[in-house]
Amino acid sequence: MSRTVFTACARWDLTERDSGSAGGVYWLWYWTPVPVFAAFMWTCGEILKERTRRRLACPGYVALETDIQWDNHFLAKFPGYALAAGVAAGLLGIGGGMIQGPIFLDIGMEPQCATSATAFFILWTASSSTILWWTSGNIHWQLMLWVFCFGFVSGQIGRHGINKVIKETGRPSYVIFLLGTIIACACAAMVISGATTVIIDVVQKNTIFFLDLSEFNC
Repeated sequence: MSRTVFTACARWDLTERDSGSAGGVYWLWYWTPVPVFAAFMWTCGEILKERTRRRLACPGYVALETDIQWDNHFLAKFPGYALAAGVAAGLLGIGGGMIQGPIFLDIGMEPQCATSATAFFILWTASSSTILWWTSGNIHWQLMLWVFCFGFVSGQIGRHGINKVIKETGRPSYVIFLLGTIIACACAAMVISGATTVIIDVVQKNTIFFLDLSEFNC
């Protein structure tokens, strides 16, 4: 919305083009998600700490080695993770399991729990993005249906296949190896694609690096 309807050059009254531009109000609106998401992060952290405190206070409770203890030291890691994930997503165009999967594994989550949690998050983020594209007229419902069917079938094949392998071998580490292989292949594909694009631009004498500020010029 900030780039399509409410831009830096938007007028207060769209029927009167000389009524004054949005100016600083636009930038206030532009950066609004930062404090909002920070408040959500802080609230979720407080809830998790309170749940951990209650669990540890239960008589006879013994924490397992694999249990995640949500304390201040542990929660302090997540702002850095979020910043690194945002930079990687913005610069490289990656997201979803390629970012969340390794983060969940690094904090000590079981591989199967990490992959299932990642898939659950991606379901809602991908669905919201798809609905946004559909309502804006950038994608047709037939293509949405085909993609949904292929995604559902391939997801079921992958889930049943990895569950069978873990059941027969008793080694959940195969999930980690599979995730690492997928990320490695994706990184290699991005490097090859980026290098190819740069080579083509050099041969055709195109501008490789540029900064487009036209959307901020009134």
